[in-house]
Amino acid sequence: MLDGFALPIVCAAKPYSFMQWFACLKEIMHHPLLSEEEKYLWLWLATQSADNSSFACSYSYDQMSHALNKSTKIVHRTLFRLKIMGFLSADIPIWYGQPTTEMIRTIRLIKLHLSPKSIFKDGELNSQVLPKIRKNNQPIQINLLRRLI
Repeated sequence: MLDGFALPIVCAAKPYSFMQWFACLKEIMHHPLLSEEEKYLWLWLATQSADNSSFACSYSYDQMSHALNKSTKIVHRTLFRLKIMGFLSADIPIWYGQPTTEMIRTIRLIKLHLSPKSIFKDGELNSQVLPKIRKNNQPIQINLLRRLI
């Protein structure tokens, strides 16, 4: 889904070193809590704001929806999650339903953060216990010859 993105354009347009940029992009791409839509939107915003020194851009939900070929509800939900997780700062309202016409047309200033805020506090990451993933090593057997009564 992310094939064909002009990532070198983003890296070349900013005054940071290439290594810092690729480290940031690698962190975004391998983030365990980001969905493909969130990664795609962040990278699209990065390419749109690459020529600004403040790494910010202004768009409405309607403009982003047409550019990304996604619904305005998906754009709002994705931006809201990215804001909560610390990947960007913007004036995105808390709204769980279908976005209103006013929300869709409002142009919002979106500022991306190069190093996203950690979702865990300093000592919390080491004390976090994640559940084990169950692996079913037994093959699935389907009997296609059995008749249903």
